[in-house]
Amino acid sequence: MNKEKVKAYYEAICAAEGYKPLPIKFTNVAKGGACLTYNTKSLTPISISIDLNRVSDVETAIIHELTHQIKLLTEKNPYQGAKDRQKKFINLENQLVEKYLYSKYSEILWK
Repeated sequence: MNKEKVKAYYEAICAAEGYKPLPIKFTNVAKGGACLTYNTKSLTPISISIDLNRVSDVETAIIHELTHQIKLLTEKNPYQGAKDRQKKFINLENQLVEKYLYSKYSEILWK
């Protein structure tokens, strides 16, 4: 997977949703292969880390981390860990999935 295409995909979705894109770091990430880093005191997002060797679907990973970013910015709650299975988080994530997963934005990654 091309790192520049991953960044471009994320930036396009952020622009469509009206959010400022965070820096993306390509590094080792445990579990799902992607995570949002944020300041725990100010509750402001810092960056998104992605492990392209571990992540199974980069589109889903980007959308999931963007959901964390939006929840952090709008509610000051990152919904980390088990909290990302709460209805408020899942509803937003599903809305983003319906809009962007395998959509015209996907062409950014695959062309």
